[in-house]
Amino acid sequence: MKYKTFITYSLKLFKVEIFLFSFFILVAILFNIDTNAHKYFNESDIIYSFHGFFALLATFCFAIFFWVSICFPILLLVQLIVLIREKYFKQYWKLFLLITILYLCSLVAWFSLHSINQRNSFLERREQSQHKVSTIEHYNLLFFEK
Repeated sequence: MKYKTFITYSLKLFKVEIFLFSFFILVAILFNIDTNAHKYFNESDIIYSFHGFFALLATFCFAIFFWVSICFPILLLVQLIVLIREKYFKQYWKLFLLITILYLCSLVAWFSLHSINQRNSFLERREQSQHKVSTIEHYNLLFFEK
């Protein structure tokens, strides 16, 4: 029972992890719905509007959860080892499973935020290519119409 204090702190940490992962997933879902804020995502300039502040919040969450996604599996493994070693795993396996599922969902949310810049550049290229096609068609109509 020498890990009793670690288990106590681990249970408090479980609550914090549930809150943080749920918050990040909620921010990512709302940000993916708000397409007007996508153009301000991951920009160095701060735009003083709702969309600008929301994009700034999503950018900060994106940066923080990059490090969380790297460091959290190590912490989760340590928590799992201590829970199994001290025979508390049967009591807290549902909580452990919930945190693991939330972690995996936050990884999906992180990759959805990561893909926003690629999606925006793809849409811009598609608009430019459509504009070029319409310009070429316009010139063809002007010069080659009988």
